Amino acid sequence: MNPFLHFQQGSTGRKLSRGMECMQVIRVLFGDVAEEVSDWVRECVRGAPDIQLVGEARGVFQILLRAGESFADVVVVMLPENGVEPGIVSHLLWEYPLILILAVERSLTRVALFRQAITREYISGAVPEEIWSLIRAAAAQER
Repeated sequence: MNPFLHFQQGSTGRKLSRGMECMQVIRVLFGDVAEEVSDWVRECVRGAPDIQLVGEARGVFQILLRAGESFADVVVVMLPENGVEPGIVSHLLWEYPLILILAVERSLTRVALFRQAITREYISGAVPEEIWSLIRAAAAQER
């Protein structure tokens, strides 16, 4: 199975049963995180039966590969102290559009959640000039 097809195949659908209630399991992968960050995340999820830690990966390629192999729903990465978006974010979202990336500062004082969002903009009419103007503006924002 190709792990990079995760977004098309969806999750494994594993569920935990607690009495009559079923919970969807949230799979979390650590990607190049400092020990204090992984310890903090482990402490945060302790006692949460619906969250499963599925492993660790080092390096961009291994993180991308393990995210697919483990069907991770969340990848935890380091958030640089300067607040810049970690480079791995765009790679993960490109390969796995449904994945969530939790970026945590080493100091544990700031956390950012990255996910792909769908936006829509309506045009008042089907006027070609307005359509192309909107497309040009959107393309400029992407650069």
